[in-house]
Amino acid sequence: MSVLLKILVFFSVSLGVAHSQESYPGKLLNHSCMPDGWQRNGYPSYIIRADSVDKHSGKYSILIEAPDAADADMHGYAYYTIPQKYAGDRVTLKALVKAEGNTQPIGLMLSLLNSEGVTTTVKSTQHDGVMGTSEWKEYSLSLQLTDMVACIVVGARLTGPGKMWIDDFEILIDDKELSSAKLLFEWDVEFVNGSKIHIAEYTPQMLDNLEVLCLVWGFLKYYHPAITDGDYNRNTDGNYNWDAELFRIMPTVLTATNIYEVTGILSQWIDSFGAIDTSDKNYEPPEHLIYLYPDLRWLNTEKLGIELTEKLLKIRDAKRTANYYAANHFKNETKYHAEPGNDTGLRLLALFRYWNIVQYFYPYKYLIDKDWNSILVDFIPKFLDASNEKDYRMTVAKLVTHICSFDRHYRTTVFINNREFITTYQLSYIEGKVVVTDYYRNYTILKTGDIIEKIDGQSVEELIRERLVYTPGANEPAKIDEILNNTLFRLNSNNYLELDIIRNGIAEKYTLTNTTSQPLEKEAHKLLTPDIGYVYMASVRGLSANMINALQDTKGMVIDMRSNQKISYFYDFVSFLLPHQTEIWKSTFSNRNLPGMFTINFHRGGRSRNDYYKGKVVIIVNEKTVSGGELMTMALQQATNVIVIGSATAGDNGFETYIPLPGDISTAMPYIGVYYPDGRQVHRAGIAIDEEIRPTLRGITDGRDELLERAIERVKNEE
Repeated sequence: MSVLLKILVFFSVSLGVAHSQESYPGKLLNHSCMPDGWQRNGYPSYIIRADSVDKHSGKYSILIEAPDAADADMHGYAYYTIPQKYAGDRVTLKALVKAEGNTQPIGLMLSLLNSEGVTTTVKSTQHDGVMGTSEWKEYSLSLQLTDMVACIVVGARLTGPGKMWIDDFEILIDDKELSSAKLLFEWDVEFVNGSKIHIAEYTPQMLDNLEVLCLVWGFLKYYHPAITDGDYNRNTDGNYNWDAELFRIMPTVLTATNIYEVTGILSQWIDSFGAIDTSDKNYEPPEHLIYLYPDLRWLNTEKLGIELTEKLLKIRDAKRTANYYAANHFKNETKYHAEPGNDTGLRLLALFRYWNIVQYFYPYKYLIDKDWNSILVDFIPKFLDASNEKDYRMTVAKLVTHICSFDRHYRTTVFINNREFITTYQLSYIEGKVVVTDYYRNYTILKTGDIIEKIDGQSVEELIRERLVYTPGANEPAKIDEILNNTLFRLNSNNYLELDIIRNGIAEKYTLTNTTSQPLEKEAHKLLTPDIGYVYMASVRGLSANMINALQDTKGMVIDMRSNQKISYFYDFVSFLLPHQTEIWKSTFSNRNLPGMFTINFHRGGRSRNDYYKGKVVIIVNEKTVSGGELMTMALQQATNVIVIGSATAGDNGFETYIPLPGDISTAMPYIGVYYPDGRQVHRAGIAIDEEIRPTLRGITDGRDELLERAIERVKNEE
């Protein structure tokens, strides 16, 4: 088919296939008028119109006819402008031209314009001196596309007297018709409002097909140079809209009746992205700096067959100079506002995107309790079945919990449902009970030491069990703390909560309404005794001269890490405790050119100084010590005079990065691995503790801070 007919529309199909003119956006108004979208230039006396009599094929040609008195300086020009929205290196214009009585060269013309409408390149058959009278003859013009091209202009020009007809226009991008040419990223908007994929029922074969599609789609996304590097890119966007490519190939993959058909479809699909140059390979770091190698166990002939496996292995070894979809912490991922509950394709995209980001960029994938590949197999039917908003969001929540990492961002979309949270109280899990351990108002209904038994008639043990399945976290203490202090006290639909509590051994009932307040900020530092200092790290905003003067000559210091910490002052505080520079932690970073590989980085802190802190240091930690607090504790432990007391920390660190998912969901995961200098694991395990100690119900009821009491005792006794 003449593609320009379909796109620009003023001719019928050159191959004789009948098409309704009404289907064309720029259809002819009538036989004597210019087609919609076409423009004319030159002398008004020139006739430019559609001709239904003298044509090569279809219903019409276009006629340019000079007036009787035309001289050699006069001309008539018909042209059409289309946006340059195609990814390619070369544009070609083809058309058939017929001439009669021309004394000047006639011109089939191809021009390229920049964003300001200025012509940057032009080519015409006039340069070949085509004139006189001739029957239908095909002419072809080609120009190179550059980053500066904003518009492509095609047309025909008659100079001087005579007539010319033009028919069977075609525009090709790298020899491909426009209908099959790849669109630039910003123009590929076919699926911006949804995938157009709906699966009501599925078979085991379809599940197998989707598994293979997810594996291959994700691998190509981060490994194929044509997708990662921008070989055909004409702007700052990515080379391919990879979500759109998934939605285009998915229906075909779903119809495959066996694995051989699937691998054949995917093999041909890979060919469409161009040849792979394996002459230049990626630089691989020295072996002693490699912490993890890419997990590509699935890439084998048993699963994928010989042909597809060989192509993927070649892609694995190809050189990549960038990684568009992994850049800027995944900020190039498209956000879909449409609700995926009734869109199967968007739900599968959520699974495929998340699974592959974890597969190639999660530093602790090896710590996941269950094989990550088997989790993919388990969740494909779950996402297919999640056909409403609630089920979809709960399924995402279940998936997120498998990576065993705290996600304070996604918690707002599960259990909360825009219900207000009573922030007046701090709850802790002590001796198997949910206990009020602090409150932030002068007058409150609940008191320190109250044991929460039921909420709206349901036992808190049941509520915790229900929510653990959907609550992300690196270990159970951290998950329970997240439930207690971020989801448990959400107001019900009537905007209150009915509580059954135990106070001083007596059962009581109370109704809580919204009494929201925030904890008062504690002093950053103070003296507990004349010779024992105290630092509440969450309130520290920097290592001030005032703090140094107050603490410098004390016998000992208690550092309270029982909260999340900011680490902008991290190295200053470490330097205060260390007499010289030393290695304080080790990290692993993903290799963007070899996704799935993590390399080791060493981090040093401190400096040579005589005025470092020489007193005893006791650090208090618990399940609220997370991320920055754990990193700082680990670094401070490199000083010889430091001990750590308390209970298991959150075991979650590594600097968060956010992953957008369809339905305006944003989840998070660490993007670097954090370890002790000797390589000991912190994630999930938490900080190494010298003395384990926990608060007791009696101590909380009596208003005592038993951990602080023990820390003071250890400083005094120089234990």
